[in-house]
Formats: sequence, structure tokens, C-alpha cells
Amino acid sequence: GTVEVAFLQGSMEYMQEEALLNAEFCEYLQLIRKNHDYSVFVAIQDEGTYGLTGEMKELLHAIGLQTDLTGQHRRSYYAVIDGGTVKEQLGDGVIEAAGSLNDGTVYEIRSEGYSMQGAVCSIMLDGLEFAVKDRGMNFVIYDNAQGCVVDAVVFDTYSDASAKRK
Repeated sequence: GTVEVAFLQGSMEYMQEEALLNAEFCEYLQLIRKNHDYSVFVAIQDEGTYGLTGEMKELLHAIGLQTDLTGQHRRSYYAVIDGGTVKEQLGDGVIEAAGSLNDGTVYEIRSEGYSMQGAVCSIMLDGLEFAVKDRGMNFVIYDNAQGCVVDAVVFDTYSDASAKRK
């Protein structure tokens, strides 16, 4: 269930989903896959592929991601999954996209792989920043049924896939 830690981040409600809070990376991807109300945002900051195991890559494909991240060390990557639609890009330097979800929520997403200047990612919904902005795969989960963000986390998929939240 949803934890009663609902708070407002600017004008958008953020209700932490308890099941997501306690899940390790593979379990997290399985939970995302089961909930069809979720829109999923993924942005790599710095490095986010070196620690991916075969199982992790299979589960990333299972949630809808098509890009093979094998050997893509230090590259930039983002993905947006909304309904049955997947928008993703792999590249070098700063890559970004903007659009709106089926419910009209406006998003901006940015990924930057490793660089000497320091890499920064961003996941903004309706002008508000939700990304944890740390090394690895930054996830923001938006629940379309509730109309709010239910999780924002980064998994350090460069090393041990440990989770970190703001």
C-alpha cells in the first residue's frame, strides 16, 4: 500500500509507495512491470551500466526498454515509459527530451554520462525536479491513477546497485 507520507513538492503531490521503498533493483523492476498505471522515467548520471548483470538487463527489457546497455560504459541514456509507449535514447554528452504524459503532465528528462566536467541528470515533471541526481540509474515513478509521483530513487548500477533516495 501507499505510505501516508504524502507531501507536496511544489504543487505536485508525492506519495511514497512502500513496496517500492524496500525493493532491491531486480524486485523493483518486477514491481514496476506489474503496475500498468505507472509511467517510468530512467536517466543515467555519470555511469550506470558497468554493474548490470544478465538478470538486470532481462528485467529492464521486460519493463519495455529496448536498448542493449551491454558495453555502454559511461554513455548517456534516458527512457520514458508511458502506457504502451517507450521513448529512449543512448548517446554521448548531454541527451534530453521533453513531452507530456497521457494525462497531460509535462516532463523534461536529461542524461549525461561520465565527463570530466561532472555529469548531471534531471527528471522534471510539471517543472519540478524529482531525480535524486546521483551516479547510476535514476528512476522516477509516476502513478497515472493517483496523478502523483510514488517514488524517486537512484540505483548505483555502476557498482552494487544499492538504492539511494533524497
